[in-house]
Amino acid sequence: MAGLGERILDFLAGTHSRYPDAGRDEAYTRSYRIIRLTVGCLGVLLPLIFIFGEAYFLRGGVHVRGSLSGYYHTSMQDFFVAGLCIIGFLLATYMAGEFATVDFWASLIAGLAVLGVVFFPTSRSGLPAGAPACGSVPVPPPSCSAIEQALGEHPTAVVHAVCAIVFIFFLAVMSFLFATSELLPQKDRLTARASPGPACSGSRSCSGSTAHARCSFWPPEYGPSRARASGN
Repeated sequence: MAGLGERILDFLAGTHSRYPDAGRDEAYTRSYRIIRLTVGCLGVLLPLIFIFGEAYFLRGGVHVRGSLSGYYHTSMQDFFVAGLCIIGFLLATYMAGEFATVDFWASLIAGLAVLGVVFFPTSRSGLPAGAPACGSVPVPPPSCSAIEQALGEHPTAVVHAVCAIVFIFFLAVMSFLFATSELLPQKDRLTARASPGPACSGSRSCSGSTAHARCSFWPPEYGPSRARASGN
């Protein structure tokens, strides 16, 4: 699997780019950082979009649901699905060039888990007593998804909860990995500046000062890919 991924990346690396070789790495790094920024901004803005968007569509006061998952069964369902799908696909793919790292697998699992949160919705809240559950009657009740109708409302909600827990856990793992990469001892950074060592072994084809500046800042155990992953 890793070998196939490497061949695909090698093929893509040889495709046409309007940037010359000297500026291609910088352009790709900039794109990579924009993807990271997009994921972060969506994570911060989605709760506000759900809260104030529902107030706008309902033409009423601002009402906060018990959880973000509850907005699936509201007028904000399309925003919920679209926003979390974007986050999920970006998390699952944005580190695809680093198969052998823990960061990649943590991000991949987090992305797949948030997609599970989307496609296995939580149960509906505020139902009147005796209201039929999804999957319990031939005709789906309002706001029931096809998966809820096929699996049942409660089993689907259990899968949703498991996916949400996995997503949050691996977000914490990603945050820890990012923090440890940022909190390198100062002496290691100074040593790396003085002696680039093996960190430059994969970047000899880069042009002059750009390659040296990128490699010499990072100690050998991190290398250029970690530098790009941490946004430096």
